Amino acid sequence: MTRRLPTFSAIGRAMACRASAVLPAADSITEDATSGTIMHAFLLRVGELRASGMPAEDAQVAAALEAPEDEREFLEAIPVESLPTDPKGFAGEVALAFDAATGKARELGRDIGRRYEEAAQAQGKPLAPTEFVGSVDVAALLGDDGIFVADWKKRGMYVTPARENWQIKTGLVAAAQAWGRIRGRGEVIRIYDDGRDPYRDRADFTPTDLERAQVDLTLLAVRILADRKAYDAGDEIPAVTGPQCRYCASFQWCPANAALARRVAEPAELREAITDAPLISRENAPAIRRRLVQAKAVLEAVESALDTLASQEAAAGRPLELEPGLFYAPVPRPRETIDGAKAESILRAELGDAAGVAIEIDVTKAGLKRAIREKMNGARGVAKVETEILEKLRRAGALKKTVSYSCGEVRAKASPKQSELPAEIEAP
Repeated sequence: MTRRLPTFSAIGRAMACRASAVLPAADSITEDATSGTIMHAFLLRVGELRASGMPAEDAQVAAALEAPEDEREFLEAIPVESLPTDPKGFAGEVALAFDAATGKARELGRDIGRRYEEAAQAQGKPLAPTEFVGSVDVAALLGDDGIFVADWKKRGMYVTPARENWQIKTGLVAAAQAWGRIRGRGEVIRIYDDGRDPYRDRADFTPTDLERAQVDLTLLAVRILADRKAYDAGDEIPAVTGPQCRYCASFQWCPANAALARRVAEPAELREAITDAPLISRENAPAIRRRLVQAKAVLEAVESALDTLASQEAAAGRPLELEPGLFYAPVPRPRETIDGAKAESILRAELGDAAGVAIEIDVTKAGLKRAIREKMNGARGVAKVETEILEKLRRAGALKKTVSYSCGEVRAKASPKQSELPAEIEAP
């Protein structure tokens, strides 16, 4: 199957390094990406439930119950009333295609996931090799000639500001062409996991701004297609290292990152490079800073690739052994959630009238904390009261344990066979 042009979310990386759109690619899904996908689906569902006539607060609770249990506490703490989820004004998960060769665009559908090719086929017009495809999290018409797009981001995920964000700019270009608009407004909306109001970074784009972005996208497509022909002919494609290397699907085939990774693995070479004194001076500080940023990005990408391999090998029953008895494999990360049915009587006894804030359809720790704050009316000691109530819930069997996994070093208990791992390992 012919490799398509990068999707909207990968265009920023391709702008920084075209090799990322040329070299072979291996898709992997990180824990952060999975959590972000759950959040996207939740916000889309809130909009759908609101469209059916359900109030925003009820829609939030109902949508959270459809999400994985270990994500509900975070989802129920999101202040959805302050987000663009009103179906009368906003559309969610709108898939678009922009043809860099013709400058035209089309809507492929809504909430179709990554099924861009299928959607295009259903329209009777297969995707062209020169079409960029992608989905915008939120879209709306703005006045008589404008378009609005927004991108949800969860705290902890790096995000480029809206003015320089190519996911935003490409979404605006595609939506403007598809719907006959000439100006745009883009927002990156960062959502926190502690109930704080989201941070919204906004930028307005004039007709000239969108025209420039369209030209840049056309040039990018032309250069990527030319680079792919050169790569297939055996030519080496220059790669650029930097923050864009994190989560790059072509990392394992990147010659620039391979060279940096080899240096990381050769401490003697590094020691020789820093023998001159002083190690850092005014003269070399700018260059050191640039290399440090690059090195961090490389190390993060190496770790991501290592985690992917470790997860695959552990699933196949042959975890990575770092040294005799020490393995690198998925490690269980347990957490506790509240069983609403078992907790209700205890919460009503402890919180009285305020218990209604915590007891809705289900109970989360965020809801419990809100109820305690309401009862205490600004007094100190919320954390102590929360600890005491949680202990009572634990003794009553009202706390449920859930487990997620992330990679780490684990030591075998008693020299188990490869096939017995990772069940017979524990965190050191």
